[in-house]
Amino acid sequence: MELLKRGPLDLCVLRTYFVGLVLALAAALAFVTAPKFSAMPPLSLLGGEVLKEPWGYVKISSSGDEDEISITVFENGRPSNRDYAFAVVGPVGGPKSGAAVRGRGGVKLGRYYAELANIAAEHGYKPKDVEFGLMIDLLRETEHNETHVAVERMLISIPLRPERPNKIEVFVEFKPQIVTYRKKDGSQSTSQTQKQQLQSTPPPKIQNPSCPQYPQPGFSYLCIEWVLVSSQALTNQLIPTLVAYLTNYDTLYSGYVEVYSIIIVDKKTGLKITLPLGGIPLSKGKYYLFKYGFSVTLSSSVPLMSLGCSFTPDSSPISPSCFDILRGNQFDTPPRYSRGSVASLGVGASGTVWIVTYEIWWVVYEWNGSGWTRQPRYKEDTVYGLWAVPYAESKGDGIYWWYPKAAVNTPDIEYISALFNTQEYPISRFTIGSGCGVGIAYENYAVVQRGGSLSLAQPFLSLLGGAACAAGYCYLLPIATSIDVNYKTSEHINGFIAISYTRPVYYETRGMGILTYLESIGVEAYVPALFIRPGAYDNC
Repeated sequence: MELLKRGPLDLCVLRTYFVGLVLALAAALAFVTAPKFSAMPPLSLLGGEVLKEPWGYVKISSSGDEDEISITVFENGRPSNRDYAFAVVGPVGGPKSGAAVRGRGGVKLGRYYAELANIAAEHGYKPKDVEFGLMIDLLRETEHNETHVAVERMLISIPLRPERPNKIEVFVEFKPQIVTYRKKDGSQSTSQTQKQQLQSTPPPKIQNPSCPQYPQPGFSYLCIEWVLVSSQALTNQLIPTLVAYLTNYDTLYSGYVEVYSIIIVDKKTGLKITLPLGGIPLSKGKYYLFKYGFSVTLSSSVPLMSLGCSFTPDSSPISPSCFDILRGNQFDTPPRYSRGSVASLGVGASGTVWIVTYEIWWVVYEWNGSGWTRQPRYKEDTVYGLWAVPYAESKGDGIYWWYPKAAVNTPDIEYISALFNTQEYPISRFTIGSGCGVGIAYENYAVVQRGGSLSLAQPFLSLLGGAACAAGYCYLLPIATSIDVNYKTSEHINGFIAISYTRPVYYETRGMGILTYLESIGVEAYVPALFIRPGAYDNC
């Protein structure tokens, strides 16, 4: 049975407007000569801002008093005549689902922008300087064989600006990223007598946009639903910009470990910095790094954060300390690490992390004569989404300073270190340097350079992000996706680690890359984490 039972709808026709052409002529020719996405955006450029994406275009303009999203689906560069279901997911609230019947549909979000504006203000930002990302989960069904239907899905992100209500028009070329299969489940009808009795009182519409618009009595319908499982806001979290994993040999012979991290937004980025939205669909079992998550635009090239921490072992006469270089004061006294035990050290910004978990279910609706009964049939997928917003101090005139944070052996950075030693996730490991000495010193650039990332070829797509989930909990990953080829001079994002040993040691310093789908490029690649394992292993 079809996912959507179509009612009478007007034919969806793509209209392309050219300056100086008669509108009637453009409308008559549009369906025949609809341009490919590579040629031009399939919408008028007037009255809004157009953003080009690897999968299509987004147009953003002002709305009335609430946010609304419309979706037009294309296949092979032309308007699709298929039916789709979709859900829009943000950092607060549950999924908002809709249907794109014959390739077109939409959904209203209410005053969602106002909720996000409150979040921006609570974290120290003016709403006009930031934007938040929303994730769209787009689904269709196609014939697979005599017994099964292919369920195809595509995940994308779009920006929403909290300064005012948004009208967002999405034009997406559908390319399946996730494919699963379900057994065919046809209509189930009652007897003809029962059907005639039920028809005397037409049933109301099923409150599920993926179900038929005009349901008939005497039938059951298999529909798709997006269900919120949980939505958590975790405050005062570390948003890591550099993580160091010390082996027991490192901690046994180290005198201290110094870690510095500085973030500067320059004009080559449009004075904009983004912490992407991290997502994990469990059915696919891989990380997604979405282009839009949380972005802030500054008025000039200034540091967002600059910190330095000195971590020491438990027997050291030197006290551990962390210094906020921007504000000129000490912001933390981190705990000591134990000699002879592994340790995870992390620095970054302090902020709030939102973890949104939702499930996709196939649900059967059946008319019982007085109402529709709902029976969940089976689960299609579970998806995690992570958003991160640093706390900031507004210095006026579009300048912000993030509040720094440091951590030792907390569960989030311990999990990042554990990824290096696990075979559960697709991780690449690479050597940064090796030798014999009483000290090791490396900067982030060396990590990214040796990690062989696409980020060097695609600078300033985003800053930090990624997500890892285990046992129902998710963590942020310090993934580098915006290191510029001129990194050493522009210092867009810089980090430095130095470890001093009490005696000469052999070491093999290593980093890791995490297999991640980068929406901003449209490819999957091993992207280096801002992670260093010094790797001392013997005396020399």
